[in-house]
Amino acid sequence: MQPTFLLRVAPAKGKHLPQMADKAAKAGLVALGAGLAFLAKRFIEEPADETTQRVVKEKRRPSQQQSRVEIRSKVVETPTTTTAEEPVKPTPVPKKTVDGDDGAFPFVAVVAGAGAIVLGVCKMIFKRKSSPKKRQPEEKSVVDQMPSVKKTPTPTTNVKNASSTPVPSPRRDAAGYDATHTRGGLAEATLEAHGIRVSVSPFGATLTRIEIANDTDDEAFEDVVLGYEDVESYDETEGRPYFGAVCGRVANRIAGGEFKVGRETFACAKNNGENTLHGGISGWDRKRWTVVDKTKTSITLCYESPTMEEGFPGRVKMYVIYSLVGFDERVELVPDEKRGEVKLRVRKYAELTTRMTATTDAQTPVSTVQHTYFNLKGHACGEDCRSHTIELPNSEFYVPVDPETLIPTGVGLKKVKGTPFDLRTETPMFTKCKEGYDNTFVVAGDDATRPVSDLPYKEPRLAARVKCAEAGRMLEVFTDAPGVHLYTGNFLSETMLGNMKNGATYVPQGGFCLETGWFPDAVNQHEKIGSSYPSVMLRRGDTYSHTLTYRFSPLGSEGSR
Repeated sequence: MQPTFLLRVAPAKGKHLPQMADKAAKAGLVALGAGLAFLAKRFIEEPADETTQRVVKEKRRPSQQQSRVEIRSKVVETPTTTTAEEPVKPTPVPKKTVDGDDGAFPFVAVVAGAGAIVLGVCKMIFKRKSSPKKRQPEEKSVVDQMPSVKKTPTPTTNVKNASSTPVPSPRRDAAGYDATHTRGGLAEATLEAHGIRVSVSPFGATLTRIEIANDTDDEAFEDVVLGYEDVESYDETEGRPYFGAVCGRVANRIAGGEFKVGRETFACAKNNGENTLHGGISGWDRKRWTVVDKTKTSITLCYESPTMEEGFPGRVKMYVIYSLVGFDERVELVPDEKRGEVKLRVRKYAELTTRMTATTDAQTPVSTVQHTYFNLKGHACGEDCRSHTIELPNSEFYVPVDPETLIPTGVGLKKVKGTPFDLRTETPMFTKCKEGYDNTFVVAGDDATRPVSDLPYKEPRLAARVKCAEAGRMLEVFTDAPGVHLYTGNFLSETMLGNMKNGATYVPQGGFCLETGWFPDAVNQHEKIGSSYPSVMLRRGDTYSHTLTYRFSPLGSEGSR
């Protein structure tokens, strides 16, 4: 084999070098053995004729290579016919020689064999260096030890860059429903603080209950969030309202279910007509998260999203921390300048804070929301939210969308002044828009233009305030995200699938969401509009950070004022 051929082929066949080296080493051993045997035979045996004697005495080197036929003729010698008068002599075997090339075979055999052995040793070293180290098995939590969800493979349709389309779970009431899909149930964990109880399920990192103590009776609690009784209902695919879940990898809508990372186009699973909503068919709201840590007032959950899940590139590791502070448990120092004193003030409110962080091994969009539905009169009241008032004091701009698809129009942000979206002062929930809201508002402040690749610039600021006089409660929402999405439960209905908590009936507009986060279709709109529509592309080495706080207080108390 010519050296030029090796130089030409090696780059293209690099992945086969270990196998080639292995074969070469074996062949080299054979060649080396044959060459050494040939040399030994030539130097040890007596020469067969005078010509050979002269060659051995003068040059001490073996003659030219013999053919296989000649070697066999030496081993098996046929006696010639003789007479009694003449002694029997073996017929000498003629030998072929080539001038100037005597001894080429053993020399080439020895050199080739030695070279091949060296190549084999290099192969062993290469294999040892390239073999992966064994990883020590990690200690698994109770959730990790649960049996995995069984999925039925189905052909890929209309999803580019994905090996398979995630399978929607079967209808809960359908014949042959596979219970292993949601094995483990809700597995709710309870957090408790003074005057507030919260239940969290690892399925979708879902807030299943937020129970607030009545102002007049600390022993009487009211559950103020909508939800289901069982995990199968949370896993419904038709008209799923995402009760209480963390939605991702990208919350809200992606136009056409497509986006670009650099020059490459990715297509996501479409589950909202021709668009992708809340991460696709099987988003993070339908995944079983791992409970990493649990205390009386906090819980930490983790989910690892593999690359190309629902069509999104890159592996993402996401953490969600829920933490509680009870009523009268937060104390502030208040200076009294007139008296020159510092007083302690006990704040009469409770807080539930959600902290979401994520990292990735490749550039990918990340934008999550907490999708809890509230009704301050209680989830089982059977009424809509007309008794509530809404205030978005820091929202001077909103994102205009197409009324049919709810996809941004692409014109950027618009001022709320003079529109039904002007909710900067306290307003009855449906006075300015009877059809309700499903819109994103910009929360003014330094973080209003913050991309997900940056850490928060300032502390969370007030995004929304909702009051219900009939219930005597107030909810305030704080966030460090650029915006808040107000959804007033327009698609809720009495005929919704699923087993509601306590047998409750949820009517249209019977609950509202205040989803803090980034703007809809930011994966496509940022390039068109610019920094006022912040990017949701998370780069490798950056940390996604999103914090929001639900603050509950009785009406008439100081609350956050």
